[in-house]
Amino acid sequence: MGELADISSGITGERKESVPGKIEIITITDTHNDLEAIIRNLRIYDIIDEKGEWKEGTQNVQIVHTGDVVNKKDPDKKNLEYIFHLKATAPESCSVEVLAGNHEMDYLMSTSGEAEEGSERKLIENMSLLSVSGPVMFLHGYPTRKLLRWILSYGSLEEGINEINKQFSEALQESGWGYNEKLKHFLFGDSGDKKSRDNKGEKKNVSEKTGENTGEKIKKVKIKPLFRKTLPLDYYQSHGKEVENLLSKLGIEIVVHGHQRTPMGAQAVGEFKEFLPNTTLINNDVAVSEFKSTKPGEPVAGNKWGSTKITMKSGENGKSTVQEMTFINKNTYQDTQKLSD
Repeated sequence: MGELADISSGITGERKESVPGKIEIITITDTHNDLEAIIRNLRIYDIIDEKGEWKEGTQNVQIVHTGDVVNKKDPDKKNLEYIFHLKATAPESCSVEVLAGNHEMDYLMSTSGEAEEGSERKLIENMSLLSVSGPVMFLHGYPTRKLLRWILSYGSLEEGINEINKQFSEALQESGWGYNEKLKHFLFGDSGDKKSRDNKGEKKNVSEKTGENTGEKIKKVKIKPLFRKTLPLDYYQSHGKEVENLLSKLGIEIVVHGHQRTPMGAQAVGEFKEFLPNTTLINNDVAVSEFKSTKPGEPVAGNKWGSTKITMKSGENGKSTVQEMTFINKNTYQDTQKLSD
């Protein structure tokens, strides 16, 4: 990855000694083809070097990209290759989670065919939908009651996350054969089925492997939504009490997401506190990319600064607690909230 050399030199800090049982989770989101924004927001934590590689001696760090790594209209493969390169080369005590956003899903729904090794589609097929670390959940959009009910239906948080990510991976792979309804309903819910239409507009069943008409009946698959078409404020006014109750049952205290830009270029911390008083929602989409927006009032170029770091420590009982949260953005540069000793 030598071509990344010196892309953001001069912004790194002093690396602290690793503390046993402590992990730093660095979250970025909605980078929309902007590789410089990814590099800049990782280098400030002094975990990667001037060539874009993991810095020697880095320990106990988890990177989470919560979706929209690329722009759906013209995905730049370099961004996908880089984030998965970091995942593949992570030091033993470090890891990288790459979650899919609506841009990745929309891109897959606009293309078809078997994914070639190394292609944009193949890389996106390796993304997950959700990630959880201790009492913190990471996803691209806002948590919905249907999504949380779905997780709870599997009995445990870990089993629910694993099973949903497995089904999501299958939906990503199947989308290449025209079963875009299944992937679509991961976005908006209701029921999806493995059906497509022939040239006459008639429904026909399709083989997953060959794309040929099988004539077999295919059972509809119930898929739960990740995103809502309604505004989050309207949604949580109506369903906030249930959403918070479900999050509590799952042991989730903090949710970090992207998807909807914050208007001030800084993280929205404690969003919708009126309706979710015991849950901290963190909107981490602070417009770090150069993604050009067509919506009135939104920036046409990103500021390239914007990430959230959550420091957690495991207790003797194995339970993880959040010690502090650090927010980096163009307004504050760095703002740390200590939650516990």
